[in-house]
Amino acid sequence: MTRVTDLAYYPLKSAGGVPVPEAVVEHWSIRHDRRWMLLQDDGRMISAREAPTLLLLRAEHRTHDGALVVRHAAGAVDPLEVSVPDQGEHREGVVWGAAVRGREASPEASAWFEDYLGRTGLHLVWCDDPTFRPVDQRYAEPGDTVTFSDGFPLLLTSTPSLGRLQEWVDESTDRRGEPRVELTMDRFRPSVVVDGGEPLEEQGWDRVRIGEMTFRMAKHCGRCVMTTYDTTSLDRTKEPLRSLGEHNAIDGRLVFGVNLVPEGTGTLRVGDEVTPIQGS
Repeated sequence: MTRVTDLAYYPLKSAGGVPVPEAVVEHWSIRHDRRWMLLQDDGRMISAREAPTLLLLRAEHRTHDGALVVRHAAGAVDPLEVSVPDQGEHREGVVWGAAVRGREASPEASAWFEDYLGRTGLHLVWCDDPTFRPVDQRYAEPGDTVTFSDGFPLLLTSTPSLGRLQEWVDESTDRRGEPRVELTMDRFRPSVVVDGGEPLEEQGWDRVRIGEMTFRMAKHCGRCVMTTYDTTSLDRTKEPLRSLGEHNAIDGRLVFGVNLVPEGTGTLRVGDEVTPIQGS
């Protein structure tokens, strides 16, 4: 039997996730997921693709007042606390070609990130309207929206699939005489991790029931350079992208995990049963 083993949300785009025993799912994401993001002066997003030290930050949503609290995993910088901006200017930006909009946080908060990343012209913004940005209609339905995620409300990965990918990586590195690369699931930044069933079987789902909720499988999740970083040391190798390219390329994408769109709202819990629903 396949069940949920881990749930997480990511308050700040590209920072570390917050593991939780249960998660409220809204139409656009797990509650509080990717509601904060960094934009450049020209509206382009800043992510760990070009600023990998974002992976060393741990961001949390403070429950009693909604503030964002950001800490460095090793305590290398003083923590940052940011109140939700309930007034002030909106700043527009772009995430993978899609227009996004957020309300700008305090200049002091943006300056904290400029100092940390060694960049200028950064702006921390909060997604005050999660209905603003539609999901790519090639893969979703009219009315589906998303916050500041790369494209979809949730991402599901499986432990058996990670095990199969590790086997591919081990074979590849052994064949080339390279040091072993130990994959951890946090490289892939999932919302939902499941265990049970066959490796990669999630890639064949049409819809899935998880606990009390149902989801559409929108598309296979194409992976990028972020997965090549060890999230603790920031050491970078060619894996797992090299092995995905050899064994799991679908429609020109290196695939691991599936993007989900909720068919309603509800609550997910660790331990929930996972049941594929084939067909419409």
